[in-house]
Amino acid sequence: MAFSIAGQVVTVNPGRFWSKVRLSEPCWEWTKDFSVHGYGLFRYARKITHAHRVAWHLTYGEIPAGISVLHHCDNRRCVTPWHLFLGTQKDNIRDMHAKGRWKCRHPKNQNGSRNTEATHTERDIRRMLNLHWAGLPQTVISELCGISRPQLCMIVNNKAWRHVQR
Repeated sequence: MAFSIAGQVVTVNPGRFWSKVRLSEPCWEWTKDFSVHGYGLFRYARKITHAHRVAWHLTYGEIPAGISVLHHCDNRRCVTPWHLFLGTQKDNIRDMHAKGRWKCRHPKNQNGSRNTEATHTERDIRRMLNLHWAGLPQTVISELCGISRPQLCMIVNNKAWRHVQR
């Protein structure tokens, strides 16, 4: 089947594509290469595209320019045609918010200990601030609390962990 991806007409062998899919319930999952974000990647004619976009095209036809292929099931590996729908990037963001996935997908947007990369809790930060207000030097506080001096400086100057009561 021939179609256009990134302005280039490409022929994709449907058998080759579907052979890389595990037919299971509830989703048919892509089994080969994945992007850093977990989406299936399909390689063809020295190009790479998302597998779910190829699945849509093979099943329903051309994808209009500027339109995304979205997942009802929220499974990034899914290429099940009836789990897919077309929408704009704005639709994708609305869908993500409506399903409560925004916080899960963007852990760095979370404040304090809810951030999955946080190494301290609000309690730890309050302790550091109390030590600072008591007059202890920042070098001593950073050693006691296992935090770098620049990071501690960001905290005491209200540039990090702002949500912690001062």
